[in-house]
Amino acid sequence: MMKLLLPPLCYLLLSSVNAFVKPISSLPSSSSRARIAALPSPRLLAKNNESIDLYIYSIDGTLASTTQYQSKIAIRAALEVWPSLHSVIDELGMKNIASTDDVSSTDDYVWLLNKLGALSSITQQGDSPDEMLGCDEVLLTRMLLEEQLLDGGRSPGTGKYGGKFHPKSSSSSTKSLGEKSRVGSRPLTVGEIFANWSELREVIHNKYPFITKTGQDGKLKLADPLPEIRSKLRKMYSSNLPDEETMSKLWQPFASDILGNSNNNNVLLLGNEATLEFVLLSLKQLGWTLEIHSNLECLDSKTMTNTDSEKIMQVIVSDSNNAWRHIKQQQDKGKRSLLIVVPNTETEEPQSDLIQSI
Repeated sequence: MMKLLLPPLCYLLLSSVNAFVKPISSLPSSSSRARIAALPSPRLLAKNNESIDLYIYSIDGTLASTTQYQSKIAIRAALEVWPSLHSVIDELGMKNIASTDDVSSTDDYVWLLNKLGALSSITQQGDSPDEMLGCDEVLLTRMLLEEQLLDGGRSPGTGKYGGKFHPKSSSSSTKSLGEKSRVGSRPLTVGEIFANWSELREVIHNKYPFITKTGQDGKLKLADPLPEIRSKLRKMYSSNLPDEETMSKLWQPFASDILGNSNNNNVLLLGNEATLEFVLLSLKQLGWTLEIHSNLECLDSKTMTNTDSEKIMQVIVSDSNNAWRHIKQQQDKGKRSLLIVVPNTETEEPQSDLIQSI
């Protein structure tokens, strides 16, 4: 019965007698990953030629909803990569948040979170580690703030669309800008951005470099912003973790029962190594004490204790090269753990290769 219920909930790979391998080109693209699909896997054989049912899950949109959490991190990262954005925030009449403030502590950012969330399928999901880390969402944050300033307060934050995707109020300086005639300066709609994101992404990437000082002369240097974006995001995923209550609410009600089912070969795919600590901590908040066994340099084997629960979840953290070995070992022993597979970010291992390796 569970097999019939699972396909609409997750990326699911099921073995069967007549299973076949879909070509990589048929895997969900970055524009369609939000639409959940069921993909058949190759026939997986244990000893004695017994077939293995292997369930592979992605996190966001299937077992959890982390869209707004990732959008908040993207806003913070953009403000750190480009400090000049603070002046844009001021001109828009928005509260300039301190490093310790939550973006949701003020209503000024609701429109921005709404627009980022509406476009999360093209900025938070994809095939590459950069896409899954959210680098594109940081670029989009820069664009949305800049074009809102250029709009000069003429796009009202009222009505069905404007009330959701435009600020409800503007500063006096921004209103005075709006009195001037500017042609073609309105913010792009969600649909326009979605349809043209690949081109827009390149424009933003080239238009807004990372500015740094070099040498003793203090001269300014313009550099590719992506390395700095990656660095800020990785740091924030480890240092800006949500509180325990927020973490527990990120997961769908059925997530604990599915991942904690030791009768199934459950595999949890991560989009980027940087999110590993966040995922483990939030799993603990689901009500489990985690006994973690890792073969990765970034994580030592350890136990994460939940003092409010006696339930224990065995977790194996592995790279894609060793994933199948762990699956076979569990099958042979008849004792299954949750297998978390982490991509190799140094080689920029895409999700499609990750699935193919398993």
